[in-house]
Amino acid sequence: MTSNIKENLRMVLDCLNEKISVDEACNKYNINRYTFYKKRRLLINVALDFLARHLENVDEYYNLYNENKSLQRKIEKLQKEKLYWESKYNLIYHYLNEEMRRQNINGCE
Repeated sequence: MTSNIKENLRMVLDCLNEKISVDEACNKYNINRYTFYKKRRLLINVALDFLARHLENVDEYYNLYNENKSLQRKIEKLQKEKLYWESKYNLIYHYLNEEMRRQNINGCE
C-alpha cells in the first residue's frame, strides 16, 4: 500500500472514527472539500478493486472446495468398489486353486 493511500485511509478513517464533519476534516488536514472528496473517492475505488480481486478468489476457492469434495466422494466409491472386486478375485483365486489341487489329487490316484 503506497503512503498516499495510507494517508487517505488515515484521513477518512479519522473522520469516521471521530465522527467529525467534512468541514472539520478539511480544517484538520488543511485541505479543501474537493480534495477531501477526491481522496475519499480514490480510497473507495482502491478498496472496491481490492474486494473484487479477493471475491474472485473466494469464488475460485469455493469452486475448488466443491470439486475437491466431489472428487473425495468418487475416491471413496472407487475404494469400496476396489474392496468388492478384490474380495471377488480372492474367492475365485482360492476356488480355482482348490479345484486344481483336487484335480491333481484325483489325477494321481
